[in-house]
Amino acid sequence: MKPHQGEGLLFSREQIDLLRNAGSLIHKKKNSVLCRAGTSPEYCYYIESGSVVAYEHGLSGNERIFNISYAGSIILIPSMVITHRPSLSFKTAEDSDLIRISRDTLFSLIASDAAFSAALIYALSDRLIQTVDQYRQKGTYTVEWRVSNLLLEAADRSGVPYDGKLLIEEKISQQATADRLQVNRVSVARAMRSLKDHGLIEYINGFYCVRSPEQLERHMLYLEMNGR
Repeated sequence: MKPHQGEGLLFSREQIDLLRNAGSLIHKKKNSVLCRAGTSPEYCYYIESGSVVAYEHGLSGNERIFNISYAGSIILIPSMVITHRPSLSFKTAEDSDLIRISRDTLFSLIASDAAFSAALIYALSDRLIQTVDQYRQKGTYTVEWRVSNLLLEAADRSGVPYDGKLLIEEKISQQATADRLQVNRVSVARAMRSLKDHGLIEYINGFYCVRSPEQLERHMLYLEMNGR
């Protein structure tokens, strides 16, 4: 079984302070567009708090989410480096605090600080590996396995002890989960219901709760071994 990957802090406190001093700290409300598809971004962003989604609009006008970046991530670096116009749009998924960095500032930091450059390479490599894993999971694992994996990632990221369980302190909607996994909402609802029936998750006051990460991992292994 492929272990779930939490999104830990990829930059040291010193490097984050370097970004703060070189860039500018801004606050963006939920659904603030940072970069539209087909346009060259003026800035890249380090996410201090909140989250950012990469999305596109389908032919029917529906919004499809391809990726979610959380606090500790830096976004739009590749497009800044090679002056690329991304095919996806980026917007905040919730109220977020961001460090905004211009292209000139980014290149100045890369040229002057070897430790920052190494951290940046690590962050980009980590994101590439996660992207490849997402596409591999799509063709290899069932929806229930992939939903379980997302819940474990969220529990790693924002889970807090609650009555002997882990309460995920972030809103996880079935539609957003379906968009991220690129499946229909009915399949996600069926997977969530199955996990509840197995006593692996609960839904408490609008938040999901993982009763035991170890039991959920064993369930994922069972799903993998039985092709379910």
